[in-house]
Amino acid sequence: MSKGGSGHGAFRKQPMVWPKLPFILVKLFQIICCSIVLSVMVFFSYHLRKDNYQVPWQFISLAILSAISLFSVFAVVLLFCCRVLNALFALILYSVLSLLWAFGTGILGKGMGGNTIRNCNTWRSSQGIAVCHLYKTLFAFCILGWFSMICGVILASSVRRRASSHKYQPANPTSLQQTTAYIPQSGIGQTSVPYGQGGTYKAHDSHTTYS
Repeated sequence: MSKGGSGHGAFRKQPMVWPKLPFILVKLFQIICCSIVLSVMVFFSYHLRKDNYQVPWQFISLAILSAISLFSVFAVVLLFCCRVLNALFALILYSVLSLLWAFGTGILGKGMGGNTIRNCNTWRSSQGIAVCHLYKTLFAFCILGWFSMICGVILASSVRRRASSHKYQPANPTSLQQTTAYIPQSGIGQTSVPYGQGGTYKAHDSHTTYS
């Protein structure tokens, strides 16, 4: 087999074993959270632009973050299906995303102020109550989106740790024992050479040198 074929086969081989059920559950959790946050952001942005209001930068940031997160999740799923998903790559990716989601959730909570805990009935209109509930839904799924990225970090860390523990197998003691190699002689006899002598061995009973 050529070197190119061997390298291609090594690339196609799954470098680490991912548990299928936890992987699928975490990805579904992430997709649901990111999709809901992105949908609410698009809804708010559309109506604000329609009424000639400026879209808050917090909304724009969360919309971009949720879109990037969705793209990243689908990219990870694609790598998993192609059996080339590396746990270190996933660990770094979800660590960065979890930090971004924590930041996005924090700025959203700060921008909403007391609306996160205030009773929606105080808005005194059906439209205001609906907007209040959407705000709370958005904030709740931002927290869940951050938690879903933390789940991704935990899963990738677990896979990487398990792969590292099986990377080095204990050596077989019998394979480390000294063995002897038989060297044929020309009518002189047999000579045993310690395994690993290396280089050239000169038999003591003859003038013949074996390489």
